[in-house]
Amino acid sequence: MDREWATVETKSGKLRGGYEDGLYVFKGIPYAAPPVGALRWMPPQSVEPWPGIHSAAEFGPICPQDIPSTFSDRWKSMLGYSDSQIGNSPADWLSRIHPGDKDQVERLLNQHLNGTSSHFETEYRIVDSGGEYRWVLCRGLARRNEQGEAYRIAGSQTDITDRKVYNPLTGLPNQILFMDRLDHALKRAGSPKKSFGVAVIEVSGLKEIASSFGYVFADRLICLLSKTIQSNLSKDDTVAHLGNDDFALILEDANDGKKAAVAASRLQQKLEQPILIEGQSVCISAFIGIALLNGECTSADELMRDAYSAMQRAKDGGNGRFEIFDQNMRASIVKRLNLEADVRKAFENNEFRIHYQPIVNLRNGDLAGFEALLRWQNQDTLMYPEEFLTMAESSDLLVPLEKWVLRDACMQVSRWIDKFKAAFTLNINLSPKHYADPQLIGQLHEALEKSGLEPSLLNLEITESALMDSTEAVAYTLAKIRDMDVQLHMDDFGTGYSSLSYLNRFPIDSLKVDRSFVAKLGLCEETWKIVQAIVSLGQNLDKELIAEGIENIMQLRMLQTLKCEYGQGYYFSKPISAEETEVLISGGFPWKLAFEHKTADRNLNLAVEAS
Repeated sequence: MDREWATVETKSGKLRGGYEDGLYVFKGIPYAAPPVGALRWMPPQSVEPWPGIHSAAEFGPICPQDIPSTFSDRWKSMLGYSDSQIGNSPADWLSRIHPGDKDQVERLLNQHLNGTSSHFETEYRIVDSGGEYRWVLCRGLARRNEQGEAYRIAGSQTDITDRKVYNPLTGLPNQILFMDRLDHALKRAGSPKKSFGVAVIEVSGLKEIASSFGYVFADRLICLLSKTIQSNLSKDDTVAHLGNDDFALILEDANDGKKAAVAASRLQQKLEQPILIEGQSVCISAFIGIALLNGECTSADELMRDAYSAMQRAKDGGNGRFEIFDQNMRASIVKRLNLEADVRKAFENNEFRIHYQPIVNLRNGDLAGFEALLRWQNQDTLMYPEEFLTMAESSDLLVPLEKWVLRDACMQVSRWIDKFKAAFTLNINLSPKHYADPQLIGQLHEALEKSGLEPSLLNLEITESALMDSTEAVAYTLAKIRDMDVQLHMDDFGTGYSSLSYLNRFPIDSLKVDRSFVAKLGLCEETWKIVQAIVSLGQNLDKELIAEGIENIMQLRMLQTLKCEYGQGYYFSKPISAEETEVLISGGFPWKLAFEHKTADRNLNLAVEAS
């Protein structure tokens, strides 16, 4: 509301004043606050409201303790009461305020009455005659005696429920109203409880759509999605827009897992259908988590917690899907949260280690360099990346961890280069999130300058899938990396949806043949053809080839036959600590025998020919 009314008494008589655009206005003159010394706020029953204003109701004076108070008919009717149904004591007002807001209201009211604030203003929930809470904006100003003590306060109350409890974009209930309705649904269920379902939906892909087509386009999409959800629910169900890409539902008829699954499946199919906006067809993925009311849930918060746990499980499964909560999920979530806390503690306590796996020249067996791989020394257990990297990412620790690996690994390899007089290369894996970090270029400059490592000896690995999902910002960062003479390697090549356009678009120097292909060499004719095609592609595009996961002599010989240039794997060495790596370099390489005695092995030749 833009303007609220009041009447004041000055030395020259009664005047009508108002509160307009954040200022008090009397005789057309705006004031930051009413000129208290020159006027007295009159009791509301003695004045008339501004014409056409129906959403504000005056209260007051609301007085401390022994000062009588009066509530106007409009103040009472706003809450659904007649004049005789509610009294005029401060308790008749304060007792109706939501318990979660009451302390704040009383604290701000006392501050103003004590003279520590210029006026009283706050928003809170107050219960109406039907038992529903409404949001109101309350403003007031105290009248003081010559000693500065407040003896009267008058002001106004404005119903702002619509603004507080409905999402301004979609017009759907927001979280405040949804939780209130969920509380009422729980009360209606009674005992024994009548089961119903609560669902939360996360729409995936909105951020990318907003980046590509603009936020106005994305807002239109959200509105269309909200209508799709509403049109596929019954009239008794409740749908809320919690903000951004989250929706929440109360499914009144979903009283068992089968009905909940049917509802979720139908809704998901509708949401993931292509949507046409301004001639542009777009698609999204929807992750849905559902929790059913049972004897173990006693509050709205618990139901929402379980629904979100189920939704997180759906997201972990990849692609658009839905999950219905079960008790095992809670144990899994608790374990996940504990592990996230442990990862953060491990980072603070320097429990992470860098291990180095040799990369070997397959032509002559020389040690070409190392791949730096992260490990977590969790007490007596050495943990591998697949066991903690997801937790590190969700804790926002992944990029700091990679920054540490970059700095320390560059220092270590630089020391080995100086000590052993060999130009060892260093391969480091960086996450897609790190490539999108605008600080990465600065971190690279810092690591190279402090370590003294030549930029051309540093190879940064990026996965094929990350390249496919990369933004223009990532493409710009990759170009800047190449300008530094740092090399870029495409990791896990062949496992995604490879496209020659990506190899042409991005400055890739080397392709790493994924271990899943190398493991089947000699066992599957189709795999031999795939590896042959990858190696041939790399050679034709003048890219270096590195084979991962070499575990036996047959795989080595077949890769040599294809003229793959470099390889790594347990056949040469598992990833080992810096201390063990230094011993390995000093003592010679046991795999050299395979290169010094390249006799024609009849069985091996037969295997290659059979492939």
